Amino acid sequence: MMTMDYTFERRLELQREEAIEEGREEGMQKKLHEQIRKKLLKNKSLEQIAEELEETPSVIRPLYEQIKEEMAYLGNK
Repeated sequence: MMTMDYTFERRLELQREEAIEEGREEGMQKKLHEQIRKKLLKNKSLEQIAEELEETPSVIRPLYEQIKEEMAYLGNK
């Protein structure tokens, strides 16, 4: 019986740790999205944004393109 309790408690602990990590990742993505959007509003290029965020353009490009499309759809640009 104690083995089952330990296994169940350990599984809960691992699930909690996984949920925390997922939350952190999501938060980081939202922050990156916000930063790119603000820089696009200042008419900065992909290369400028990547340099300022200390990332490579290839890392930033998918989110950059998505935000540009969102902004165009909403009439922000």
